[in-house]
Amino acid sequence: MLLPTKNEKENIKPMIKAIRKHCSYEIIVSDENSPDGTARIAKSLGVKVFPRKNRGYGSGVKESLENAKKLGHTHLLVTDCDRTYPVNYIKKLDKNTVAISIHNWDS
Repeated sequence: MLLPTKNEKENIKPMIKAIRKHCSYEIIVSDENSPDGTARIAKSLGVKVFPRKNRGYGSGVKESLENAKKLGHTHLLVTDCDRTYPVNYIKKLDKNTVAISIHNWDS
């Protein structure tokens, strides 16, 4: 489960807790060097945090595909950290049809 973040200090902890309530997927944070401590909070909750090399949401997703593949994952589910989308939908998703498949991802 990917959370691209930038200055999500207020949202990161409740979002991680909500995700964990609804699924057992590993959570990966792709943080855009947030000065507000977003990455520190995520790490304190046991989440893997990858600092983003490049700016922007798209870069966060692309870099996370590469990181997820290195971690041995074959799919990546992405959601916003600002709680725009309710995480209770996660259980209803079929990862084979809605997640980004990284089987053939070329870096």
